Amino acid sequence: MVDLLALQKEFLLAHLREGDTAADFTMGNGNDTLFLSRTVGESGRVFAFDVQEEALVSTRAHLQAEGAPENYTLIASHDRLAEFIPTPFRAGIFNLGYLPRGEEKGVTTRRETTLPAVRAALDLLAPDGVLLVAVYPGHDEGRLEGEALAAYFATLNRYRFCASCFRILNSPAAPYFFVVETKEDRPLRHPGRAAKNQRRAERLAAAINAASRRLRGEGAEAAPNGESAGMPDADHPPVPVTQTDGDEGTGV
Repeated sequence: MVDLLALQKEFLLAHLREGDTAADFTMGNGNDTLFLSRTVGESGRVFAFDVQEEALVSTRAHLQAEGAPENYTLIASHDRLAEFIPTPFRAGIFNLGYLPRGEEKGVTTRRETTLPAVRAALDLLAPDGVLLVAVYPGHDEGRLEGEALAAYFATLNRYRFCASCFRILNSPAAPYFFVVETKEDRPLRHPGRAAKNQRRAERLAAAINAASRRLRGEGAEAAPNGESAGMPDADHPPVPVTQTDGDEGTGV
């Protein structure tokens, strides 16, 4: 059988390293926060959010009882994440729905705050980073959250993000999760080629302009480098120089 929780951790560990910054956007009782705290270690940083005061109290007690590194900051609702996370983070988790074992079952994450928070999180996600979003479609708001997220993730730029969904198909009410990974920043394969292409484009444009003037019978005094020294007139503008980056090989 597929263990979705174990699969989530595999995705996190593929990106997260000691010393990184991570975020738990829906801390609940602090299990994910504890995992992130131990993974990034003393030199790392974890920011944890939740809409309920009960979650902050429960998480703080859990982290202290488990001897977690003191590398975490516990914060109110995740819709304010941009105010508190100062630098790009490597890994983040949204575990949507109700607070596990919470007393207030009327309090749950909602699309109105979840979608802006997910967008803000992706803006802060570092290269070679990962964002996990767990969805619980067993209640109406959870189902609608999942549908809205699927529609949003489908619009992401595929050259910057890879968005996937992991779901048990023959159990439609079972929890499932999305994974959004960012591509790594890559250096140019051919440093200096941009300047070479620009010089080539300039020479070609000068040759075309000189040939155009000769065809019009205007002639031109030869410049020291063999190109036309004549200036184009208003009725016959020069060929524009356009630099192309096709050879730069940014790659994805």
